[in-house]
Amino acid sequence: MATTTAIPLLVASQLTHGLTFAVLHLASMRLIAEFVPKRLAATAQTHFGTLGLGIASAALTGTAVHPHAEFGAQAFWAMAALCGLAFPLAAGLSRRA
Repeated sequence: MATTTAIPLLVASQLTHGLTFAVLHLASMRLIAEFVPKRLAATAQTHFGTLGLGIASAALTGTAVHPHAEFGAQAFWAMAALCGLAFPLAAGLSRRA
């Protein structure tokens, strides 16, 4: 399923994955802190972890089985395009003055 076994590329991709996950998590916690009342912050973080990370990841993993079975590792490019759809959404987020 992988397109490379080159250790330097695998290390670089895992480091990038870790960095992007950290940015996602920090941004999510910032938004929760900004928009959710303090008394509900723990509940919001729990919902984010359960729904945003857990259930969404499980659903997308289950959905990815069919493209991987049909197209192999090339299905990655469709998933990358799906992630690219987030760029316009991210561009719409701005820091409050």
